Amino acid sequence: MRTIVLIGLVAALGLPGCDLLPTVNRRAVPEAPLPYTARISTERGSPDFLVSVRAGNAPLPAFRESARYEGTRYCLDRFGTSDIDWRMNPASGDWAVVRDRAGNAVVGGACSGR
Repeated sequence: MRTIVLIGLVAALGLPGCDLLPTVNRRAVPEAPLPYTARISTERGSPDFLVSVRAGNAPLPAFRESARYEGTRYCLDRFGTSDIDWRMNPASGDWAVVRDRAGNAVVGGACSGR
C-alpha cells in the first residue's frame, strides 16, 4: 500500500514539471499596457526574428519596450531563455532600426543562451 501511495505522490508532483499534464493558458501578458503594438516574424524553429512596431516616427527609446517584450516572449516560449542578441547599429551602438513600407519600425534579434 505504501508503494502505491509513494508512486502516486511522485507522479502527481513530477508530471507537471514534465509538461505532461494540461496547463491553464500560459500566454504572457505585460504588467502594464505597452505604448505600441508589435508583431514578431520568424521562420519556424529559427532563433532569428524581426519585430515590427507600429510606432509612427517615434524614436527607438519610445518603442524599445514594446519590441523587447515581443522578442523576450518569443525566446522564452520557443527556446526557454530570455537572452537576446539584438542587431546593433555600429554607428550609434544601439539597436539597428529600419522602417518598412508601412512606416513601421523594424528591429531584429536572435535568441541566445542555449
